[in-house]
Amino acid sequence: MTKAKSLVRRQQEAAALKEVVLQRAMVIYVEELAKPNGDGSRECCQRATDEFIRSMGVEVKLNHATLINRLKGGLSIAEAHTKAKLIKPHVARKIIEHVKELALRGWPINFQRLRDIIDTFLRSTLGDEFKGVGHNHVYRFVEEHHTELKAYWTRSLESNRGQAVNPATNKAWFDLLIETAERLNIAPECTAGTDEAGFNSALIQRAKAIGVTGRKTLYQRNDGPRENITVIATIFADGTSLAPTVIFKGDGFQVQWAENNSMKATIGHSHKGWTDGEIGVDWIKDFDEKTRERAAGRPRLLLVDGHNSHYTEAFLAYARAHDIHVLCYPAHTTHVYQGLDVVVFAKLKTYWNEAKVAMKVRVTKRNFIECLAVAWERAMTPANIKAAFRKTGVYPRDPSVIKDADLAPSRATTTKAAFTVEPPEPVRILTSFFRDVLRRQELATELPQQPSGEQPTDGDVDMDSSADTAAATESARLMKAQLLHSSVGWLVDGAPISSVHQLPAFALSPLLALPIEPLAPFTPQTENESRLHAALLQWMSIAHIQAEERENERITLVLQSDYVDRVRSQLIDKENKKTSTRQKLVGDGLPRLLTDDAFFARVQEHEKRMAEDAAGKESRKLGAEGYKAAKVEWEYQSRKRREQNDAIKAEYAGKLAEWKTQCEQRKRDGDRSRASAIPKPLRGPLVAAIPKPKLKDFAPKAGEDQVNDDVDSDEEMEEAGGEGGDDDEGSDEE
Repeated sequence: MTKAKSLVRRQQEAAALKEVVLQRAMVIYVEELAKPNGDGSRECCQRATDEFIRSMGVEVKLNHATLINRLKGGLSIAEAHTKAKLIKPHVARKIIEHVKELALRGWPINFQRLRDIIDTFLRSTLGDEFKGVGHNHVYRFVEEHHTELKAYWTRSLESNRGQAVNPATNKAWFDLLIETAERLNIAPECTAGTDEAGFNSALIQRAKAIGVTGRKTLYQRNDGPRENITVIATIFADGTSLAPTVIFKGDGFQVQWAENNSMKATIGHSHKGWTDGEIGVDWIKDFDEKTRERAAGRPRLLLVDGHNSHYTEAFLAYARAHDIHVLCYPAHTTHVYQGLDVVVFAKLKTYWNEAKVAMKVRVTKRNFIECLAVAWERAMTPANIKAAFRKTGVYPRDPSVIKDADLAPSRATTTKAAFTVEPPEPVRILTSFFRDVLRRQELATELPQQPSGEQPTDGDVDMDSSADTAAATESARLMKAQLLHSSVGWLVDGAPISSVHQLPAFALSPLLALPIEPLAPFTPQTENESRLHAALLQWMSIAHIQAEERENERITLVLQSDYVDRVRSQLIDKENKKTSTRQKLVGDGLPRLLTDDAFFARVQEHEKRMAEDAAGKESRKLGAEGYKAAKVEWEYQSRKRREQNDAIKAEYAGKLAEWKTQCEQRKRDGDRSRASAIPKPLRGPLVAAIPKPKLKDFAPKAGEDQVNDDVDSDEEMEEAGGEGGDDDEGSDEE
């Protein structure tokens, strides 16, 4: 069903048809004027209308006064509107190209953004007193250029996916795919693609339903737990498929999951309902068993994504031993290269939701496979499967199926990214020259200097030794020195550019409006007046051309400023993201043959290193647990020691008080002799402090797993539940 056209679109089409009929009427009227008794303007309009009705079947009414006015040099309504527009056609063309390029790069602009761009340009030409275009101006702008622009509802595309599908990755993928398939002579029935899809039985797809009049929202309740169920699908280039593998969430297998398993799906389980390395190994064994007969001794090609379950040592070792060649897509590109994502899974999810509704009961683990079987039969047709391989260029092998529009979102992040509006050629030449000179200076500082007195050989003499190039290099050096002390010195200082760097805002004075036809009614009377009139007309023509060029320059500045703002916002987002320091085997994003000897050796080395890291982590964990137990014991012994010392101190305090009392009594009695002096009591020895345990004493020994005590001790103590030093270990002296 065709969408109804808007009122503006219908008016535009009606005006275009009327202009065609009017042009025909003008031709007829000019011919009739040459005749002695030709028809008048009304008859000519009627003849043109009748001809159009006979040819197109549409009646277009003309006014004879409009016909005469146009022959006298009058403007059509479209021409008059164009002449009165603030946005001239050459400016509109640059805006359209900017909008189209941003949309292809994955940065589509909305109506408000478009309005801001137009307002910024008009203020730069008309002055700051310009209040801005009307609310509906941008909508009319899009309608006017409906052959090139259209409003869409956007779909989210992750930045890493937009950057991953670029020309270099695309070429690397198809080169590797074609080379591997031709070298191994892979048949269509031995070319397989596999992927996982998540299903949630509790979620219900948004759908139209009937409710009470007057309400804005109609809610639909979801019953049951939201548990993820993973379905692994495998398809072949000849249009066939394997029964799926279903991974339920659970720590043990339940017999009821296998009830009504009409499509003989393989059933597994994991703690979270996702695939892991152990399930991956079981799956590749199941794949080998189910495809061994169709392969009949021939090599098999398996296309997978970069999930870590696809490149464990056990997975790849089994594949290599059974002539299964595993080819990995480039990272974050499955939305373009993986046929299941491109064609099949969307249909499968749609049919799955329809099957859930048709079952009229809540879908649980017990009847999940029964519901999936209905959708699976409808989605996994030979036509859909072949379309999945064809649309991704896997079979028939055709790199041209990936269009430029698929690669466009990566343009802004390639090594040769450019503005959406190309600057003038002189600017490009000077920019390239300046960059080239800077690069040569950097290389010159890195090369070893020739010994003094040594003359360069003939082979060392090139264009760089010429006087012109030397002078240009010196000019560029001076230019760089001046720029380093300016507000844009960060462009040439060699340091990485960050989001804090910002170009200075440009300030442009308004353009002066030129008169349109100031000399049209003037008729020169003398030869000098004729010469002056011709010179003024020539000057007016040049001035209008220059005004159009200035407008082009200003809209280019506005559009490039808009582009820089977009790029800067993307840079801020990237800087705010936490980068992972974890080492990845497929972290460069390029495609690779996982069963290749070199990659398999890397996998073995990686898993060995991971095992050593795990052993070291376990050793540190045991050390932290030992440290925790030792600290608990130390705290207990410390409390016991403090209690013993407190008792000794209390006993001493009592004896000391008694001694002081006796001494005071002797003073009152007047006894001052030394012979009768009472000896001062002495405090007994205190229990010595127990050395506090240290984390380094429980860490693995050197050679097993070296631990940096200064870095790890606080973190390990927090994990072990420690609180730091003992603050009550004061002096035992009174």
